[in-house]
Amino acid sequence: MNTKAIYTVHENGKEHYFFSEHAGGFSYPFAVADFLHSLKGVLNDPMSPQKGLCAAPMLEQMKGNYLFPEEIEGKELFTAVKKEQMFQLAVKEQASFGIEIDMEQDTVSFHFREGEEELQEFCDIGFPRHGERGEYSGETFYYAADNLRVKNMMDGIEMSISAENEEAYRSMILKAVQKQTEEQSTGMSQQM
Repeated sequence: MNTKAIYTVHENGKEHYFFSEHAGGFSYPFAVADFLHSLKGVLNDPMSPQKGLCAAPMLEQMKGNYLFPEEIEGKELFTAVKKEQMFQLAVKEQASFGIEIDMEQDTVSFHFREGEEELQEFCDIGFPRHGERGEYSGETFYYAADNLRVKNMMDGIEMSISAENEEAYRSMILKAVQKQTEEQSTGMSQQM
């Protein structure tokens, strides 16, 4: 699947824009959000000499790790782009994913490119990075991936961590999309 993506990071009232050839997908945006939030934690440390700095510009320094496919481990994942370049770049590169990370709301949102055969079951949707019990969130997806890893181990199936994560996150996000669609359909029929 094409994992090219355009990212918008909302932080401290500012927007930061990035392009990635590898960080689209279903689990990778949550790994990126976790990376940014850990940086934000360091920047907001009481011992830090400056306060109110944005972590988003440091996204260009993020490198692929065990959560990404082996072939991109250690490679830089992001290039900063200007807002005016985003749409043209998305079209030129045929980016399948538009990802929004809101650092204040602690959410990750997905915008799927129309016409992408592998993504036709999906519609735009957002999730909290850490959710309440029973709520679809990045944390819920992480536990689903962990369960899949245990199941695969018990069944003797060998997959990379990144492949297991992608499979589990994809499945859980699809369930959330289907639930959202059902709720919207129910809400529309109740209004009529």
